[in-house]
Amino acid sequence: MFIDIHTHAYHPKIADKVVAQLEDHYGIPAVGTARLDDLLARAKRAGLDKVVVHNAATSPAQVIPANNWAIRIQRENPGEVVAFGTLHRDYADFEQELDRWSRPASRASSFTPISRASAWTTPSSGPIYESHVRPVCPDACMWGTGSRPS
Repeated sequence: MFIDIHTHAYHPKIADKVVAQLEDHYGIPAVGTARLDDLLARAKRAGLDKVVVHNAATSPAQVIPANNWAIRIQRENPGEVVAFGTLHRDYADFEQELDRWSRPASRASSFTPISRASAWTTPSSGPIYESHVRPVCPDACMWGTGSRPS
């Protein structure tokens, strides 16, 4: 089985905006459309059996919509998609969201810092990681760095 363990796809309502922002930030053109159908078609052409779709909330308000999208695409594409959830370190109900992610189809989570200049290693995020993240996904966490490719 061949799996791409780090992909991104976005809800059709925001995919074009995300592509434009990422192209502007990184200064390189996108390879695809950032939509799931495009990702799955490219994966199939490449001979991949499954993709792991990472998700990122860059503000607390994006946590629930992003996670609902992740849960939906995994449920609608069994065997093809494993979707990671997301948290934001300023999201107030992180305990409830981590509990939700420990129950359904995904046990992994992807966590993005509040801004490109801050990191999850700051004291404000340490308690979240130690008390709630490590027990839910001890070996499958991705910490956003916001670094630019060199």
